[in-house]
Amino acid sequence: MWLLLALPLLAPPFGPRAPNAPRLDPAPTPGPVDEAAFVEVFDEIDPALWQAGTWRLGLTQLGEEALRLRAGALELHLQRREGAWRGAELFRLASFTEGRFEASLQVPDVPGSVCAFFLYGTDAEGLVDEIDVELLSARPQEVWFGTYAGWAPADGYGEGPTRASFVWSDPDFDHRDWHRYGIEWRADRVAFFVDGVEVGAVTVSPRGEAAPRVNHWTTNTWGEVAGPPRADATCRVDDVVLAP
Repeated sequence: MWLLLALPLLAPPFGPRAPNAPRLDPAPTPGPVDEAAFVEVFDEIDPALWQAGTWRLGLTQLGEEALRLRAGALELHLQRREGAWRGAELFRLASFTEGRFEASLQVPDVPGSVCAFFLYGTDAEGLVDEIDVELLSARPQEVWFGTYAGWAPADGYGEGPTRASFVWSDPDFDHRDWHRYGIEWRADRVAFFVDGVEVGAVTVSPRGEAAPRVNHWTTNTWGEVAGPPRADATCRVDDVVLAP
């Protein structure tokens, strides 16, 4: 019950806006989803359904203390504390093998972090099945998409039978505003959507189980991230939806 018990502490009042304060643009209202398997709007977090990540990712130690509920959204904070970066990840305990997944996210106006909505799972041999929507705060006109299907580190990060990726960009797009990102995962194809419009697809499709996740972290080994950030930052998530 870690998160529900902590809820009275999760929304402290903010003073005057600081450069690294989260933007509090009103969160969008989730649209209707026919026969939704679940709709999580983050008015609370049920520990029977969701769990916080507590491992290390890049330069970032993930932990439940960086998760907050505020103004109708889940906030994933990325903060430098005692010389180390602290970030956040929240994942659904149930895994799936296909479906249409959607989430609304707002990326911080602080270059140097990664805010992601993705599916992740591993099999008994440690092979990775993953579908990524990654938003690099240093590159607000872009969205990075990718899949891993039975992937092992020896396969590398280039294109191949277990790995596919592409970058979508639009000069009129700005991920610092609220946008809705979609993943349609089928056995032979994974399609990606921005605000309900398909922007690309790949045929390298995960073959195992994977669970929905959101996270916020930083690294200094992925050049385009331009991390670590110069200030604390907050990624906001309004909802996560699964439709069959």
